[in-house]
Amino acid sequence: MHSGLVSKSIRFSDRHGVSGWTIGNRSALTNEKVKFKSAGILSSLCLYFDEPASNEQYSLYEMMYNMPFIHRAFNLTYKSPPELFIPIQNLRFVKKNNSTESWFCAEICDKKYQSQHTLNKLPATFEKDNGITDKFIIRKKKRFRWHSGKANKTANLSRLTNYHRAVRKDIYCIQGRGRTWYIKRSVDIGQTIIERKTATLIFATLHKLSELSRYSPDKLNKHFTCFHNWVLNDFLELSLYQFIDTIASEITGNEFVIPNNR
Repeated sequence: MHSGLVSKSIRFSDRHGVSGWTIGNRSALTNEKVKFKSAGILSSLCLYFDEPASNEQYSLYEMMYNMPFIHRAFNLTYKSPPELFIPIQNLRFVKKNNSTESWFCAEICDKKYQSQHTLNKLPATFEKDNGITDKFIIRKKKRFRWHSGKANKTANLSRLTNYHRAVRKDIYCIQGRGRTWYIKRSVDIGQTIIERKTATLIFATLHKLSELSRYSPDKLNKHFTCFHNWVLNDFLELSLYQFIDTIASEITGNEFVIPNNR
């Protein structure tokens, strides 16, 4: 984590930048609280991802609900929360013919999500591309300019970089045998939608669980004998790999895949 911040010239203090506490006596993820502090390693990571770090508070329940790689386990464990992540494929930046107008788009292939109901739940900055009738394509409303000619290369890449920075706030991925992509709902659905990257949520959650293991192992043990133990097990099994994949990609600018995976 330190090397990642150093590689991006992000200043940080040696403090963790996160704290946690427990309310009530019942073993519930809603009772395990976390605070994102304004200084420390986590706050510097938030700074890098253009996220706030000003003493925001969440529960483990809320944070785990907002992680795509355990979302299925979460929704099978807790029946009431609506699905947050909509699967997308064929993500790309496109340019209009005979124009400089360019934008981001992706395809919703699963017929389950090809509906107006899904469109109503998307971030307000996205819309359906009604010009394409044989596929269900969504696109970002905002455009950027891509001018032809080598002389425009630097300016083009600068505009694309800024545009990409905005796009990535709504797009999430899971790294496994292959990389799967999702767009996150943003409309009020009666649950806490946390607009943070998965890496910052993983960091904060791991810190909270490590505090429990060190100072209240009896309380942590009770969480693994409750009905939500599946969610915790999935998180512990998968989170480190997801975190390392994200940080490695941010440091190098490259995408990593499992060897022999085609």
